[in-house]
Amino acid sequence: MKLLIALLACLGFTIWSCHSSHQEPTISDTASKAASTEVDTAANGNEQYGFIVKTDQKTDSIFIVVDHIQYLTGQAAIDAAAKAHEADTMQTADGKKHVAVANDYFIVNENDQLQSLPVDKNCVISLVINPDAPIPITDHSLESLKKASKDALFKLTVNAHGAVIRIEQIFVP
Repeated sequence: MKLLIALLACLGFTIWSCHSSHQEPTISDTASKAASTEVDTAANGNEQYGFIVKTDQKTDSIFIVVDHIQYLTGQAAIDAAAKAHEADTMQTADGKKHVAVANDYFIVNENDQLQSLPVDKNCVISLVINPDAPIPITDHSLESLKKASKDALFKLTVNAHGAVIRIEQIFVP
């Protein structure tokens, strides 16, 4: 009976914590501004992938320095990995050759130039929450972004003015 109660309590806590951590705070923490940013994202968003090398604060503005990459999945990932001689190949018993990439993604980084992008004051930050990681990430804040950006992949949404309006960490196994 005690085991059943403990299991139900863990299940309830898990459901509660997943639901309560679903909201994505903004840099300004203003819900109405975040909603308008989401509308901007749908209407004007240009999505880019990259590694955030560092974050800079200049006066009252925040900038991220990005190493842009191509994040490929599906057949495009297989083709790029094969071209780079990094694809996984396997031959089945019937003699057919199969080509694949691990975890169905492949990253191409042909240009090592870095770009500094301004971060909109209402930018939505969505990080992979992992309090048990060597560098624990427990929220969607700018400070957590600074910790998470080491070797992490991000999808950035940039508005028509060149400012980042959404930063989403991509989970890569």
